[in-house]
Amino acid sequence: ALVVALNGSGVAGQGRLASDKLSDMGFNMAMPANAPEGEYAKREVYVRDASKYPATLKKLESLYGTVKTTGIEKFAVSPTVDFVVVVGQAEE
Repeated sequence: ALVVALNGSGVAGQGRLASDKLSDMGFNMAMPANAPEGEYAKREVYVRDASKYPATLKKLESLYGTVKTTGIEKFAVSPTVDFVVVVGQAEE
């Protein structure tokens, strides 16, 4: 499964930090980018097709809680991306 981290915090470098962290945990990461302007929770996770990668889904749920099964389209990411992790607040 391909995962992308998007920075929605307004603090430079947060997408890269999250991407590196997830990559170190074994996730297959796409190049991080910025999320569209908006209000985001600390972390938001979206999945394109919840039935495709159950192990990745379970691992992301254990890290971040609920994975949203709708709304991935609003991020205009590549169709090859299976999961979007939005960093809504900078790491302390």
